[in-house]
Amino acid sequence: MKKRTNAELKGLRILLMTSGHDVSDSRVYHRIALSIKKKGAIIYIVGEKNHVMSSMENINIIAMPKPTSRFVRFFFQPWRCIWHARNVKPHIVHFHDAELLFTLPVAKFLWPHSKFIYDVHEDFANLMLIRDWIPRIFRNILRSLIEFFEKKSARLADAIIGVTPPLTDKFRLKNKITAYNFIPDSYFQLAKKESLPPSQRNYDLIHLGTLNMKRMKFLVEIFNILQKTNPNFRILIIGVSSDIHNSMAHLIPDICEIKAKIPAHEVPQYLGNARIGINVHPWLLPHLKVALPVKVGEYLASGCAVVSSSLPILNAILSQSKEPLNLLHIVNSQNPVDYALAIQNVSKMLDKTPEATALLQTFVFSHMNWRNEAEKIKQLYKNILEK
Repeated sequence: MKKRTNAELKGLRILLMTSGHDVSDSRVYHRIALSIKKKGAIIYIVGEKNHVMSSMENINIIAMPKPTSRFVRFFFQPWRCIWHARNVKPHIVHFHDAELLFTLPVAKFLWPHSKFIYDVHEDFANLMLIRDWIPRIFRNILRSLIEFFEKKSARLADAIIGVTPPLTDKFRLKNKITAYNFIPDSYFQLAKKESLPPSQRNYDLIHLGTLNMKRMKFLVEIFNILQKTNPNFRILIIGVSSDIHNSMAHLIPDICEIKAKIPAHEVPQYLGNARIGINVHPWLLPHLKVALPVKVGEYLASGCAVVSSSLPILNAILSQSKEPLNLLHIVNSQNPVDYALAIQNVSKMLDKTPEATALLQTFVFSHMNWRNEAEKIKQLYKNILEK
């Protein structure tokens, strides 16, 4: 391929492929697609389209039917993606799911002049250990098989992008970078528009994102403690699956409200109406040792105080602050009482120094900004095309 000497990516055709996410996924669309398009690339996204968006920013969407089961998702959907994208002539094919690695030998035959990137969103193998739908007796076996397959298959790729350094380092490819799921410009802009002053926010506490059954019950324990001590406390839970929603609805106290999963572009308006964001991972399981909770960055960008479990990657990033982030409390405990106390203490501090949320927003803009990660991806694209 002809060497590219220009600094940007004008005319470069990028095919972002996902068999397990919606095309509006925050990493696929709001981070990679939008930022790389600004650098001149022509973007195609292959994936499900479940959310209607007012504008897809002139990005080419190849919509896929939603898988009817997990079996269809893992064993048929990747091949559907390849088939639906067969007429695209990409310079780079950017995979966003581990199961797409099944198709890599065929994809390299279909697009012999293309370069292939595997984007490692999460520790997919170790996540098998916490999947409620997998019988416990099979979880370790499945984890080992997936890890073996993932590492071996990824060797056929031209580059690896991991969302945290430990995930990137799992793979032996020479061309690899870490691009954290930091906060994109679109979120900062909406957060600035939607965020209310702390004293005017309707919710005292918010939890954003998915929960398994064990974490859900732990969170409910925290809420029940808060209701006893703060009966006027208002709590909002957003984004749980339908089965967790149904179970949780019978357990939560009256101070709680639950909403289903919402499109990414609606997140800032809800976070901007809450005083404190909570991130609960009391048990440091293997997949959490290499994970960064995106919601914490979103809470901070929306001017929420934060109570979060202690996680190695998050702790390392927060340690970069030169000033104490007094409205951000890290809890290293498996006792819900400790989380409830932390929330109460942060709430009191927020009443006394609401202006301190500005320091949180300054920190996240300086240290958790997607712009720097987009530059890394741009440079990786250029590097692999020049070989």
